[in-house]
Amino acid sequence: MQELLLLTLIAFIFLFWLNQAAARDKVRQTARHVTLQKNLVFLDDSIMMRSIRVKTRLGKLAFFRTFSFEFSDTEAQRMHGMITCHGGIVTEIQYFHTDHIENVTLHS
Repeated sequence: MQELLLLTLIAFIFLFWLNQAAARDKVRQTARHVTLQKNLVFLDDSIMMRSIRVKTRLGKLAFFRTFSFEFSDTEAQRMHGMITCHGGIVTEIQYFHTDHIENVTLHS
């Protein structure tokens, strides 16, 4: 009985890891694409997870993830951005410019 419980736990951990990797790749690709559309530079081709929570989306439980990234404008200074992903869908990107915050809503 313990073996079955252990195998189930390992399967859940593996599925969570696959889900996390897919979400991270989608967030990175979306952040890169939207940043380039805004004539900004997506720095280091990297994102960093800031938080993960479980929230409802369309009546179902889903992971709500927040990532951060860095970008630059033509002045070659590093600025920060935040991107949210809810249920595998990128919903919002925030660009923290030196003088203002720019919000880009992708999906609600």
